[in-house]
Amino acid sequence: LNILWQYNIDSPASYLSLEYAFIDDGLFITFIGPAETNAQVINGIAEEGFSGGELMGFNDVDGSVAWRLTIPNAVDAIKQVGQQVIIASLAQVLIVNAQTGKIEHTIETATATPTYRVLAVGLHVDDNYIYYTNTADRCLCIYDNSTYQLVNKLVAPKGHSIRHYDF
Repeated sequence: LNILWQYNIDSPASYLSLEYAFIDDGLFITFIGPAETNAQVINGIAEEGFSGGELMGFNDVDGSVAWRLTIPNAVDAIKQVGQQVIIASLAQVLIVNAQTGKIEHTIETATATPTYRVLAVGLHVDDNYIYYTNTADRCLCIYDNSTYQLVNKLVAPKGHSIRHYDF
């Protein structure tokens, strides 16, 4: 168990997470962030927010940086499907090429921006669909995985929200 390579993170953030990691054809891909976190109390309710960070692709052999992609609104959820990394970031879903780090498509969900982001946005991807949830709008949006068009939007009754789902 010897160290093969390492990457030193230079960030002023008080908390960084590497909870998302993927391997794709010789690349180790991870999100380093969020770059900033904040906590505030609104109407007596503690709310946490975060922003910034980078999705990075490292050459698996030597750890050199193959590419980096800044994510201004940080990441709420990530899934890898084939050679794509699909990212939920607030009210957007980004389709990123895993080999180049380039955004291939952006889905604007037209949903509200959650103020309390912990578990506020969810993502699931299968061969046919991208499932995006947003607790601020109490909705589940289903997008076609090849055309990225909205197929269906389900809204929970008032007082309820869709947070997680098991497929």
